[in-house]
Amino acid sequence: MSEKMYVESDVKEFINRLPELSQEPPETHLVMLAVRSKKAKELLQVKIRDLVVERAILRPDPFWRKRYFSKVHNFAALQYNGFYDLKESVVVPRVPTEAMGILATLSPRNVYFAITELMSENIKYLYEHSLLSGMELAKENSRFFGFLHKHKQKGWNFVTLDIDSRDDDIFRGCLDMSSCFPKFMVTETSGGWHIVLSLNNSQSAKDFYVGGGIWDKMHEKYPCVELQRDSQEPIPGTLYCRKGGEHFFVRFME
Repeated sequence: MSEKMYVESDVKEFINRLPELSQEPPETHLVMLAVRSKKAKELLQVKIRDLVVERAILRPDPFWRKRYFSKVHNFAALQYNGFYDLKESVVVPRVPTEAMGILATLSPRNVYFAITELMSENIKYLYEHSLLSGMELAKENSRFFGFLHKHKQKGWNFVTLDIDSRDDDIFRGCLDMSSCFPKFMVTETSGGWHIVLSLNNSQSAKDFYVGGGIWDKMHEKYPCVELQRDSQEPIPGTLYCRKGGEHFFVRFME
């Protein structure tokens, strides 16, 4: 394939910015290849929810960042060349490259909480002995991934200002209004920009959220901006297509 699958320097920069993983208590990072519901509707005329088709759990060891890059590389290869079908449709269409994206969580995930909830659910299903419970038990890997996604580790508070607009004045205005908060990253996405703030400090969180805080003022001034808490972020350097399937690689602005 002559076209590049990703921008290596941006992918590696993103991985280097991620919080370190603890072994005690054990933490993980999550990466996923997903079908974007908006793009599936546009390109395939199929209405579905966002659908994860590949999952990776990065566990704490001295080489997890190197393994993280390998996972992104492999997911990019699958994004371009993998075969994925949408079973929600009567006529099962094959998902095109342009309808998928590689996403990641930013905060480390709490392994103990995820396993506790998974075990509790497993016991319930084991005693039910129903067709539904058997089907759920057969999805152990995806269920564990889901519980990890649900339980982020305490002490981390990343929020995303999702600017769904190509208006540069709105972007610059949001940057200015959020300038007093630490930034994890600022990226250009397929439809606008993401400003990811680090509100780990309790005072920063109060200044941002409490009535009349920065978020209230920003949302009043720019209604097109959405707030995402603990979001799944498209990884900088990976393919995240624009309207009509135009190829675009998420890129760092800061």
